[in-house]
Amino acid sequence: MRIYKKQVICGVPILKIRNFFKHFSLNNKFKKETFCRSLGIDEQKGEKILNEFLERVRAINADDNLAHYINKVYLFGSFLDKERNDYGDIDLGIEIKPKNYKDDDEYEKKCLEIADQSGRHFSSYLDRVFYAENLIFKKLKNRNQYLSFHTLQDKVFEVTEKREIYSFKKKKGICL
Repeated sequence: MRIYKKQVICGVPILKIRNFFKHFSLNNKFKKETFCRSLGIDEQKGEKILNEFLERVRAINADDNLAHYINKVYLFGSFLDKERNDYGDIDLGIEIKPKNYKDDDEYEKKCLEIADQSGRHFSSYLDRVFYAENLIFKKLKNRNQYLSFHTLQDKVFEVTEKREIYSFKKKKGICL
């Protein structure tokens, strides 16, 4: 069977999958370190992904057309352990809040406006209302397979070590 460089299976390049199977020995013993290196990310790539993510956070908070802003972002999980040299993903706890509106009706109206402007068809009213919040997560993710998002209410987030890497602060109308 012929494979091509650009082919992917479940978001993983086919060549990485091929290389994974090359690391089985004749007696099918698995070489864990080699597999982690071939599918994971190293610290340098992780820092680049994290910096790009933080740029998107700042851009979202500066966008007046969105109904929400990112209040806090926490880093937790394996990426906090600097003794490691390979990571599977970057775990982030994210707190999203609605922007300041006079009342709930104004907030709901803005969310519906964003949904209607998207041109998408929604199967329910709630899908339309929550589209604005889901849009924030999509913009943050930016199709990056290495980012894993959790809400601050997630039980995993409550029991693990974490570090705040972003906090929204407003001074005289300027986002820092």
